[in-house]
Amino acid sequence: MLTSTLPDSDVILCRDCLAHLPTKFTSLVLQNIKRSQAGYLILSHYPLCTENKDVAMGKFRRLNLELAPFHFPPPLETWEDFDGQYEDKTLAVWKIARLPSHL
Repeated sequence: MLTSTLPDSDVILCRDCLAHLPTKFTSLVLQNIKRSQAGYLILSHYPLCTENKDVAMGKFRRLNLELAPFHFPPPLETWEDFDGQYEDKTLAVWKIARLPSHL
């Protein structure tokens, strides 16, 4: 998913992935997704998280994709994805064409 060509699809579901990647790799994933022909992106999103910290490969951190360094617009829709630990965990939907150009 970092650099491989993604198949044509209407939607890309990337649940519980970006939270385990360092920021430099999340940027590569998001750039690759933006190059795809997909229309929508569904990601794990933690809207109550107030700061996106970097993480070592394979470790975990909550990500609020509306904050720096991502600056996503508000999601089109969210669904609760409570995992027993983080009550603000959601699956959130964005239109890929509306994601920030800096990605």
